[in-house]
Amino acid sequence: MKNSIFSRFTKLSLAALLLLSLTAFTGCPNNAGTDPTSDPVDSSLSVIGTWVDAGEYGNSYYEVTESYFKNYGDYGYEGSEYDSYEGDNVTIVPESTTSGYIYIIYTKAYEFTEEDKSDDDSWTATTWPSAGFYRYSTTAPDVGKWYALHYKNLTASSVDISGASGTVTSTDSLEEAKAEFTVAKDYYGYYSSCALVNE
Repeated sequence: MKNSIFSRFTKLSLAALLLLSLTAFTGCPNNAGTDPTSDPVDSSLSVIGTWVDAGEYGNSYYEVTESYFKNYGDYGYEGSEYDSYEGDNVTIVPESTTSGYIYIIYTKAYEFTEEDKSDDDSWTATTWPSAGFYRYSTTAPDVGKWYALHYKNLTASSVDISGASGTVTSTDSLEEAKAEFTVAKDYYGYYSSCALVNE
């Protein structure tokens, strides 16, 4: 009887000692299921809001809600307001606490023509990318397709935002947009340094 109790106690002690030594060498689990080297998403920070890039030549606004996105601005004087592109089906995919992607389906997008539109006030003359006329409209070829923006350096009151710019201007699906409009593919060369508009 004495031997069996001693033997059981010894086996339990050896098992505990083995477990302790394994823990010392391998370390304790760090938030099981997460990557401790990644920057976790902080739910207290959000890119949702109205952001303004107040520059030397006027203001550019990025309005982000849970359902729609709108870019508009002004040239710094009364009556100089303009509308740019817009979208719905907003899908925000954070990469980290301070960066991520905003995906939208265009409801208003850039449209260009080389036809003479000088008699139509909805068009503006331009020399870029070539001579012609442009406007932002609900009939532009990209309307109804997916587009992306990237944001970084997000704080409670500021963020850097860039719209994708490259050879592809829209995609047919969200999955294609996620694969195409990436930082790695150099779609985001210029970021607007924005401050949160306190409304």
